[in-house]
Amino acid sequence: MADELSDRVAAFLDAHHVMSLATLGAKGPHAASVFYARDGFALLWVSDRASRHSAELEADGRVAAT
Repeated sequence: MADELSDRVAAFLDAHHVMSLATLGAKGPHAASVFYARDGFALLWVSDRASRHSAELEADGRVAAT
């Protein structure tokens, strides 16, 4: 069962390439759409270090993605 679920999740991630990345900072919560690539079940993205979500992520590592 676990292998079947892993395969389904991997197929879903491969079929999509945009996620909403949510961070929290002094101005409150913030969500940004970013393109991603996956390495196993790790989602990788590239963003400008000056972007709000990058600055907030550097200050506080708590993040959510959908």
